[in-house]
Amino acid sequence: MAGKPVRAITKGMPNMDFQPAAKGFLLTETPVSNGDDLWFSDMVGGGIHCLHADGSVDAFLTDETMMGGIALNDDGAIICSGPKALTWFHPGTGKRGKLLDHAEGEKMRGINDIRADGRGGLLFGTVDHVDMLAGKPFFGRSTLYRLSADGTLTAISREHKFSNGLGVSPDGRHIYYNDSGVGTYVFPVAADGSIGEKRLLSDNGDCDGMAMDSEGGIWIAHMSVGGVSRLTPDGKLDRNIPLPDHHVTSMCFGGADMRDAFVTTALPNAGEVVFSGKVPAERPAVILKARSDIAGFPTAKTSFKLS
Repeated sequence: MAGKPVRAITKGMPNMDFQPAAKGFLLTETPVSNGDDLWFSDMVGGGIHCLHADGSVDAFLTDETMMGGIALNDDGAIICSGPKALTWFHPGTGKRGKLLDHAEGEKMRGINDIRADGRGGLLFGTVDHVDMLAGKPFFGRSTLYRLSADGTLTAISREHKFSNGLGVSPDGRHIYYNDSGVGTYVFPVAADGSIGEKRLLSDNGDCDGMAMDSEGGIWIAHMSVGGVSRLTPDGKLDRNIPLPDHHVTSMCFGGADMRDAFVTTALPNAGEVVFSGKVPAERPAVILKARSDIAGFPTAKTSFKLS
């Protein structure tokens, strides 16, 4: 059953002992660590949550759902994706605001994963939450964008199946992007920040969230089979870590040495719950934590001027 400790054994690789670090959720997503705290969302149960090193959890925006992305701004604000806009809130002051709700002259219909681009701006992928929640076809309408720190919006790649995890290589020269149902793409980034044509790095369509490590490895969450895998920068499968009885949505690294691996999970019938809108009483999703032999690469912060 979900929530039990799991020892993930990979042939020829160090074992990872995953233990529940927090529980009582429905569909946890988009973990981001600042070293001491772990921020994550509960897309179905609602809210943005902060797991502290002592095991306590603070909750914010508990009435809001479908927030599939989190980024940390350099002024302490938390940027969140959602059904209709990129928004932000400051946990210290309680202030809230809207960062972006239109793209190319049209209202946003949904934003999923987001990631700081390492240049003060933000990468994000759109999804059609409006049709999804209405039970209508929604695949094939995702676009990958970059919102620069000065507010410039650029479409990077269009007509993807379903936008998901994003990552930036430690040297800033590559962007990685999970298109669920298709696979993982890589985009080259020039010295001036311009982004080149995509290339399919992996054709494993069971790809949800993503994390980068200090060696340039790309860690992919697999919700359908349950587990995470690591790709080398050239797309080679380096390790596969099964997590029985867990539907894995994403992961990140944190802790003082960036060797704490955090994994977010979802209840077994997460899709049915999203489409039906009926929230079950049982909350089986957990945050799992293990020590990694490879240190993660710290996630950059955005530099938006928020007021």
